[in-house]
Amino acid sequence: MRLGIVTCSKCRQLISAEQALLPLLDQHGIVGVPVVWNYPEIDWNSFDALLVRSIWDYHLHPNQFRQWLNTVESLQLPCWNSVSVLRWNHHKFYLRDLASRGIPVVPTLFFEQGATDAMNQVRRLQWKHLVVKPAVSASGYRTHAFNADDSDAARILAEATAFGDFLVQPFLPDILHSGEVSIIFFNHHYSHAVLKRPGTGEFRVQAEYGGNQLPYQPDEAVIAQAQQVLDQSGHELLYARVDGIVTGNQFQLMELELIEPDLFLGAREGSEKLFVEAIVTRVGFRGEGSGVRV
Repeated sequence: MRLGIVTCSKCRQLISAEQALLPLLDQHGIVGVPVVWNYPEIDWNSFDALLVRSIWDYHLHPNQFRQWLNTVESLQLPCWNSVSVLRWNHHKFYLRDLASRGIPVVPTLFFEQGATDAMNQVRRLQWKHLVVKPAVSASGYRTHAFNADDSDAARILAEATAFGDFLVQPFLPDILHSGEVSIIFFNHHYSHAVLKRPGTGEFRVQAEYGGNQLPYQPDEAVIAQAQQVLDQSGHELLYARVDGIVTGNQFQLMELELIEPDLFLGAREGSEKLFVEAIVTRVGFRGEGSGVRV
């Protein structure tokens, strides 16, 4: 089997933590081939299936990304996670879907491009410290933290609504003190977790902004709550990273990462093998977005 492992131009040979997947896949008769998602010369029909991984620039080319999804779908090319999952998850309004299904989501206001009442809604809720982010974004892209009373608050919201659909959330001090938890699942089974904290003077936890990550073992109750997020998504998932904050043993969802999350494979010994075993299982699975073409 020839498996296209979909990445971006910055990581043409995959990120270092995932290069170990290639020899492990080979042991199962699967030839993993790194391939850049938006290179026009790629013959997608040369692959039996696709594994979407480090496409870390898809949010910078949203129209091209949606066109690529259409191409994969039209070729009936099996893809993990599936095209339907990628479509749903690439726009952060999916959080509204999950909240409507009873998932505890960080309080969020959802605004479509051109909205004019964002500041009025924030004031009605008496949110003082805010975070605004585009609905299509990754790695803290165009994400800002500010106070509602700041002189440039109206400007920040105006820029957000001019750019596209966006979200406004109250800033959560727990991010600075307790950190953000990422819980990783393969084929809906818990694998491992990390605790992420921002660097000095920052609120974003990503490594490119000085954030750090440490192995973390959530309580069983927290794992079960994260599992419920996957169940309520309504999708079959090869991999998932459930990001949120934990207060006591209560989990509150910030993001459900199903497209290109760092899976922090170095946080648990043997996680690469677990991931490959999950991939092998999906190769023979005749379900949503899975299976080998015949």
